[in-house]
Amino acid sequence: MAYDFKFGKYWLTELGANSAEEPPVEIAQRDITFISVPGKDGKDCIDNKRYDNVEFKRKIAFIGNGDFKAQEKELNLINHFAYLQGYQEFEDNSHPGLVTEAALRNFNDVQRTLRTLHTAELSFSRKPFWYLKAGLHEMPLDINALTADGVEIINPFPAAAKPLYLFNMNFTGTGETSTCRVSLSVTANYNGVFEERKISKSGVRITATHHFVVLDLEKQHATVQDENGDIYSYIDMDLPDPIGEGRAIIKVLYQNRTVGLSIVPRWRCL
Repeated sequence: MAYDFKFGKYWLTELGANSAEEPPVEIAQRDITFISVPGKDGKDCIDNKRYDNVEFKRKIAFIGNGDFKAQEKELNLINHFAYLQGYQEFEDNSHPGLVTEAALRNFNDVQRTLRTLHTAELSFSRKPFWYLKAGLHEMPLDINALTADGVEIINPFPAAAKPLYLFNMNFTGTGETSTCRVSLSVTANYNGVFEERKISKSGVRITATHHFVVLDLEKQHATVQDENGDIYSYIDMDLPDPIGEGRAIIKVLYQNRTVGLSIVPRWRCL
């Protein structure tokens, strides 16, 4: 099967173009700093605990035939890419079921060479991880199981996931605001050790409309929101740790006013 990729809404072949070559396998590199120490053989290796963006290129071409109007197809592709500024969803058929985010870095060069040579080399910069598309949807968890033996989920990849937890809290009282307690226990693989880790925060202020507490591990913040995502306040609290490969068990420690809990697991791989 010929290589194909999707940037924004459309696959390359849907825009009338083809990949001019089979791309290599590109994997994000760990951000590591090597430091020379005077009098010491070799270099010390410092792990900065992050991955760099992946810079990659895709060569595309328009191949004309008797009833093929290359210029119209090229103009359609240029017009489509013109609106794709910054990070956009990127997929390809080398990573079925996965999606990442990439930004096109050389749009001006692309439109110039397409019009003259009917071919172009697209330069992208993408975020380090590919995400399982099925893991980017909100998953409601059974509240009865959460307060009993817990709900088991499985991380299918070696990379630790940074989920989003969404608590639906019951607002009671006659005042404009009320307080609740957010608690969570996650037993999972943490750097090779399967153990339980807990977080708890009391005195979280909610309202009749803004009663969803969201713990976002990727953005590294906790917020009180309404059902549409409008933020009422930020919460100063510890967040759960990323979930390692394999099984994880999620529990609500103190049900208090928690009437529902959902998770967007964000399973990811390099």
